Amino acid sequence: MRNKLVDVVQGVPIVSSYGFLGWSSVSIMEDREGYILFDTGGYNNKGALINALRNLKIDFKQVRKVLLTHLHFDHCMNIDLFPNATLYVGKREIDYALSEEPDKVGDIFVPKPYIREILRKHDVVEVRNGDKPSDNVKVVELPGHTPGCVGYLIDESIIFTGDALRNTHELIYKTPSLCFGGEDAWRRSIEKITSIAKVIIPGHERRLIIENSEVKYLTEGKEIAFKFVIKGKMKEFSLNSDKGLVKFLFG
Repeated sequence: MRNKLVDVVQGVPIVSSYGFLGWSSVSIMEDREGYILFDTGGYNNKGALINALRNLKIDFKQVRKVLLTHLHFDHCMNIDLFPNATLYVGKREIDYALSEEPDKVGDIFVPKPYIREILRKHDVVEVRNGDKPSDNVKVVELPGHTPGCVGYLIDESIIFTGDALRNTHELIYKTPSLCFGGEDAWRRSIEKITSIAKVIIPGHERRLIIENSEVKYLTEGKEIAFKFVIKGKMKEFSLNSDKGLVKFLFG
C-alpha cells in the first residue's frame, strides 16, 4: 500500500427529507511514518470504517496522520479511533468552525464541542495552500462548501476533495447543494479541481475521471440494504448507486 491511495469507505450520494445521512468518502495510504487517513467519516459510518480497516489488517494505532478536508460532523467524527494521529486541517477552517460564522450562515453541521475536544487532545498542524503533509501529498485550498475547505492532491494526479465537490450532480450542473463559503468561491474551486487532477474522489461519491467532458466511474457502485417497520412488519429494500432501486421485499 506504500504511496498507493486506497478508498476504504465509499461516499454515497444520498439525502433524505428527514435528516442528513452524510455517508462520506474515506481513503488511506502508507508513507515512511505510517498510515495517512483522508477524512474519518462520521459516527453514522463508523462501523463501515472499522470493518474496512480490519479487512485491510491495519492497526488503528499505526495511523500517524489524519488529513481533514473540513470540520463538518460527517468528515471528522471518528478521530477517536486513531489515538496516535496528528491532525492536519486548514487554518481558515479551524477559525471558521470555532467562530460564530457557521451560525450566521446557517451551517448546522459543525460539532463545536467535539472539535474543541479533538483539537485539545491531538497534535494539530494548521495547513495552507501548497503545504505537504507527506512527500507526495499537497494541500489545495478549495473554499466554497465552507470558507476553509481544503483538498489533498496525491502524486499530482489524484485529488481527495471532501465536500469542495460532493458528487457528480454538482460537477455536471455547476450548482452547490450545500455552500457556506460563497458560490463564486465554490465555482472557482470546482474549476481548480478539474484542472489540476486526472482522478477525483468526491466527498459523497466514488472515484471518477472526466474524459471528453463525460464522467466515468473507476469503481463499482455501492449496494446498501435498508430495513424499516410499517404497521409492525419488517420491510426491506436495497439501493445500488449504479442501478437505483434494485430490490424491495415486503416482509
